[in-house]
Order: sequence, then structure tokens, then C-alpha cells
Amino acid sequence: MSKKVSYEKLYQLLDRKGETLSGLFRKGVLKDYPSRKILAGDYVSIEYIADLCRYLNVPIEDVVEVNQGELESPESE
Repeated sequence: MSKKVSYEKLYQLLDRKGETLSGLFRKGVLKDYPSRKILAGDYVSIEYIADLCRYLNVPIEDVVEVNQGELESPESE
């Protein structure tokens, strides 16, 4: 099963800016828990995504991507 969210764009952005996820943790941009969740490819609160966007000065679509193939339509419930 593939992940429902992807942080690949975040990793590419951090690489271009010479940053790392662990570096953002050390700088206080991210806390330990969301850092681990991002590394695992799991969901994190939009609050943490917003913190990343503000620090990196980018829109949300430059940080996280929703994998559309994993979404279920409301009619299927």
C-alpha cells in the first residue's frame, strides 16, 4: 500500500536550500514528534506544515502532496 501523503517535495526543497529535517528540529522550527512523523511519511497536523511553509517562505504545495489515488469518494461509504 502506498503512502497517502508525500513529503518528497519537502526533501527536494530542503536539499536546494541546504537544510535538513534534523537541522530544522535543532533550530526549533519543528518539534521531535512531527519530525519523526514526516520521516515516516505519516500525517502531521497542518499547524506543523504551516510552520514549515512560513520558515521556508513557500506555499503548502511545495512541502506536501496528497496522493489522489488513495482517496475514497463519499459515495463509497
